[in-house]
Amino acid sequence: RTVQNTMGAPDKESMQDRITGLQRQVTDMTDERKQLLAESMRLQKELNKVLIENEELFKAKGGNLFMKVGASSNEVHVMKKRIKSLEAEKLNIQKDMAKLKSETKVTRLTELEVEKSTYLQEVRRLQQENRMLQEE
Repeated sequence: RTVQNTMGAPDKESMQDRITGLQRQVTDMTDERKQLLAESMRLQKELNKVLIENEELFKAKGGNLFMKVGASSNEVHVMKKRIKSLEAEKLNIQKDMAKLKSETKVTRLTELEVEKSTYLQEVRRLQQENRMLQEE
């Protein structure tokens, strides 16, 4: 549904549709980032809880800690891996958001250039019409 003007750039309506779509993507990514941050915080709290429990068991049991807490230390390892993956995912989402925001700026600049060329064309057309009317 994109209509091309004489300069070869998309029309204003399609540009606005694109901007709206990109803004929706930024909003969705922001929401997803918030969810991932909440999940990361929850996992960090769980990890801290398990670490505290392990520390208490270590103090209470001494050398037998590793025999009794083998599964728990595995849980700690799994949680640390999960936290690292969530942090990597959060970083990727932040990069994507920055890319979308910069793309929105570029889109706005393109839209302004299209408007400028349209106004210039209209000015030239009106000047030509004015000359024709003065000649008559």
